[in-house]
Amino acid sequence: MKKQVLFALLALATVIGFNSCRRTNCTCDHHEPEPCKFNTFTCDLRLASADWQWDDQNQQFYYHFEVPEMTSTIYNYGVFTVYREYGKGTNGAYQVALPQTICNAVEVSAGNYAYYTQHIDYAYGLGFIEIILTNSDYFYDQNDSGQLINPESMDFRVQIVY
Repeated sequence: MKKQVLFALLALATVIGFNSCRRTNCTCDHHEPEPCKFNTFTCDLRLASADWQWDDQNQQFYYHFEVPEMTSTIYNYGVFTVYREYGKGTNGAYQVALPQTICNAVEVSAGNYAYYTQHIDYAYGLGFIEIILTNSDYFYDQNDSGQLINPESMDFRVQIVY
């Protein structure tokens, strides 16, 4: 009987002890909690087909957007995502987060297809975002004289929270 009472008292003390440590507002060093602070903005980037640049060394297309909103605060503490936007300005518009990989097939001769993937990604730094387009096996469209044909025009959307 004494063991049961002792066990019940110990269990009750444990429950009370755990409940007394529960907090609804976490603070450090007994400071008052700070109000929630954050900023957001969206930046739309239009990349025309004629604006793509070719990188001979890496065998890929790219475009360097100047984005002054990419400050050191955003670089160091912000969270952001770059999307490719399809159907911009229409009711059917949608976004795909980068990086995006698209599987393609091109007929190279009657009944013969070349299969490749197109990978679209981005890099960023202070004051810029760079869009990078790479085709697998370096399979890029060429005109009749063998010159590369730029990729299609694309819309991108950058959403930043800091």
